[in-house]
Amino acid sequence: MREAYYRWFDQSFEGRASWDQVAVIYGVEGTANRFQRKADGQITFREGDSLQLQEGWRYVIDPLLEVATFRDQIEALMTQPPRGNKLNPD
Repeated sequence: MREAYYRWFDQSFEGRASWDQVAVIYGVEGTANRFQRKADGQITFREGDSLQLQEGWRYVIDPLLEVATFRDQIEALMTQPPRGNKLNPD
């Protein structure tokens, strides 16, 4: 993922804000004291459409950490060289 972003944004990560990485963190680690999963109520979109939340099917994932904390964690992960390549054979 790091390499894809690096190449897509002309070998730079400057000024690229995205919640895509947060979705990956949730996908890999689950809630892990970073998120709270809620399944009650409904989601209403700006266009007026809505979805009913339901346990085991539709959830809302609310962050439990400050945006700056996510930013710093993602920055640390995204700027590490990939492991096991010619540049970093670890």
